[in-house]
Amino acid sequence: LEKGWSGVMIEGEPDRFAELLRTAALFPKKLYPIGRFISPTAGPDCLDRLLATTPIPKEFEVLSVDVDGPDYQIWQSLVEYRPTVVIIEVDSNYPPGMHHIHGAEASASSFTSMIELGATKGYTPVAHTGNIFFVRSDRVAEVVTQGAKVRSFEHLFSYTRKSAAGNARRLATYYLQRIRRRLDRRTPPPRPD
Repeated sequence: LEKGWSGVMIEGEPDRFAELLRTAALFPKKLYPIGRFISPTAGPDCLDRLLATTPIPKEFEVLSVDVDGPDYQIWQSLVEYRPTVVIIEVDSNYPPGMHHIHGAEASASSFTSMIELGATKGYTPVAHTGNIFFVRSDRVAEVVTQGAKVRSFEHLFSYTRKSAAGNARRLATYYLQRIRRRLDRRTPPPRPD
């Protein structure tokens, strides 16, 4: 916001919304707070309708969905707006290849189910950190480095111990990912020449 961006923030919890209002007061006409819970289905509280109450354009830069539940359904119901980047939470305990969409028995949808939803909406996954980072497919060439190709999406997945359990290849990948993260933290950044 201090760099000229603007945004919409939606919060349904009253205490958190009160904090959001205090923050929004610091950024008038730049931060638009909405005090509602987003409905995962069509209706007055669906994301399309809530965004329509703000000056946000139909095409904007970043949408982040992290509601600890029906993230899949919220994005699925978004039809009027086309963000360039979508960051959305998944349940990383479901390894690639397992299909699961949020319902009463689980808190979030699986990596594979979200990848498939993104494809139907015209988005390409570029990273997974527990959240999947998608880029609109017509803009992905601007983000993916020159010469790099998006291969099978499984290589993006960051395994948890639970999602790796019971499969030797996934377990080996889990431990290699942990080792790489530890080494990355210890390796000093390269010096500029």
